Amino acid sequence: AAADAPMDVDEDAAAAETPVHGTGLANLGNTCYMNSCLQCLYSVPQLRADLAGYAAGGGPGGVADRLTLATRELFGRMADSKQPIAPTAFLQTLRLKYPQFAQQQNGMFMQQDAEECWTQLLYSLRERLDAAERAPVKELFGLDMKATLKCEESEEEKVEEQCVYTMKCNITKEVNHLHEGLKLSLVDDREKHSEKLGRTAVFKGTSQITNGLPEYLTVQQVRFLYRRDTQQKAKILRMVKFSQNLDVYDFCDEALKAKLAPFRKAEDVEELKAELSDAEYEDSKKARRAARRSPAETR
Repeated sequence: AAADAPMDVDEDAAAAETPVHGTGLANLGNTCYMNSCLQCLYSVPQLRADLAGYAAGGGPGGVADRLTLATRELFGRMADSKQPIAPTAFLQTLRLKYPQFAQQQNGMFMQQDAEECWTQLLYSLRERLDAAERAPVKELFGLDMKATLKCEESEEEKVEEQCVYTMKCNITKEVNHLHEGLKLSLVDDREKHSEKLGRTAVFKGTSQITNGLPEYLTVQQVRFLYRRDTQQKAKILRMVKFSQNLDVYDFCDEALKAKLAPFRKAEDVEELKAELSDAEYEDSKKARRAARRSPAETR
């Protein structure tokens, strides 16, 4: 009988609890791209802590300073409010810093790309938060990469190093798994000046991770391509599978592989291979089904 007795609930204490993931954000008219980026950034507690301690000043800040302050104020409201918030002040500052997000069509603000918003917002936060002794944004999201560029015509080789904040998953009809799309994106041919040839030439590029992964890895599924026949962007609707654990060992350079090898578990490696094989099997099964259909069924 005691187990069925009603529980006493302190309503005041329950109402005072801070939402773990913050409150919702109101759509201000095709601003879902912005809201999704803000919710992702808000879910990073270290970033919230660094923003909470940010104060204006410390060199030329301009609109980047105002955008960082607007992000700090919005995250503070998201932590305290129990009701959805209209991020009006943040949106105005974002459009002031990056006018592309203020584009209109037929009197309505246009839908924008979430990846572009994410990239621009992270850039502004890096300008301000990483200006001090620490570089919290780079520590949380930065990925050190090395691109090896080789020219077959001149046999020249160049090495370029950079820090990126997003790994891209390129999607083609052969890509079934996130791992395959990421691997595809690391191969990139570029046109560069050849000193030996004295002109522009094609350099075949391969990128590798050189210094481990950041605490938070951002992956962009490249789901849009440009169609020359319609002169418009088209969305790629292909399903791409992904696992709960992402193994990027194959994407690392030899020095980093040597550091990681002692900590790799054989069962994790076999699990990844099994997932990739399953994805390939599902794709071949779809192809076999399509081949068995009659011409009338495929029309």
